[in-house]
Amino acid sequence: MNIKDIQKDLKQKRISGCLFTFGNLFINEDILPQENQIMQLTGFSGSYALLFITPLKAYLFVDGRYELQAKKEINLRQIEIVKLTETNLLEWLKKKFFAVVSSILYNPWTISAEALQQLMTSLPKTKFIPLADAEKCLDSGKVKVFAHPKKFTGCLSKDKIATLVQELKKHNLDAYLVTSAANTSWLLNQRSDALPYTPIFRAYTLVEKSGDYKVFAEHCDYSNALPFDKLAQVLPHYPRLAADFSTMPALIRTFAPAIKHLKDPITTLKAIKNSTELKGIRQAHIRDGVALCKFMYWLSKNYKGKTETDIAQKLLSFRKKEINFFS
Repeated sequence: MNIKDIQKDLKQKRISGCLFTFGNLFINEDILPQENQIMQLTGFSGSYALLFITPLKAYLFVDGRYELQAKKEINLRQIEIVKLTETNLLEWLKKKFFAVVSSILYNPWTISAEALQQLMTSLPKTKFIPLADAEKCLDSGKVKVFAHPKKFTGCLSKDKIATLVQELKKHNLDAYLVTSAANTSWLLNQRSDALPYTPIFRAYTLVEKSGDYKVFAEHCDYSNALPFDKLAQVLPHYPRLAADFSTMPALIRTFAPAIKHLKDPITTLKAIKNSTELKGIRQAHIRDGVALCKFMYWLSKNYKGKTETDIAQKLLSFRKKEINFFS
């Protein structure tokens, strides 16, 4: 599928536009290049963008970091750059569609329930239509999952879950769905090699008030993980269910219409570092400081003729020599 194919489909179905957000079912978290639909459609390789395609024109929304890069990478005859330093997607859409009856396609796996609700509230005359063949945009390569031991975490997973259960009881919940991969990684003390620079375990965790939990993940070797499509069967069994709508895909509301928004308690819990974590942070900074000192000495003797990429790779090589380096 390319932009022209999408525009042809929009014309045939008389739909005003199609929205592409940056990312996959792990909202606001890192993705692999092969999961980047915006790059596949436009050629833009920056780390954040939004794309809105109409039957006649495509619009790429980029922030100040990428205005020059976008001009070099995209087809400016086909795509217009919208500067996020001058407007935002919501305000731009309101100018285009607020006063008219319109319809917009979106991927319900890759937009948060919170973001979709904001769009629907701001554009009352617009009909938002979920893509029938919506993809999770998750790479199918096999992922290795591994435990993050207590010598680094300072706390067992079962103790973290027990603390989260207290939050569930406080809010009278039967279960809580953790949709942030970073928060699942912290809760379960698990990591993975799914991403080259961020060793998070890309999974959801459904924690029950009893302390039992279910893990939803795909293309990995984590035992007993359920595929994400099973959410549609599992979630309706919990009458009092909550999740953080800022990281929960909009599609999940169709699985459990009564689900409520509750800011993920883990975000606060993991911010409070225990003594083991504090020690680890200090030691990591010392090791990284050593690597930086070695790098700065090397740079002072070897800077001539080097590109930014050469220098970045050399710095990485020094960091890789330190103990406990992963990515």
